[in-house]
Amino acid sequence: MANKNTLPPTKERKSDTSKNGNDLTEYIQRQLTRERNLYPLRINATTVIYVTKAKCTKEYADWYRRERLRIK
Repeated sequence: MANKNTLPPTKERKSDTSKNGNDLTEYIQRQLTRERNLYPLRINATTVIYVTKAKCTKEYADWYRRERLRIK
């Protein structure tokens, strides 16, 4: 019985991030560059999001709780 979840050897597989091959270095650097301009904003005891400096306010945290998380 063949396993449906395994890909055939001819189909290209997604890169394995645990091995950190050369083809992933470009993507990792691009993501680190994007995250360099973000700041952590605590929404509640278990949720922290990363936002730009302009959005890093209590008002934005309140809006995020109401609109995105649907918490009153």
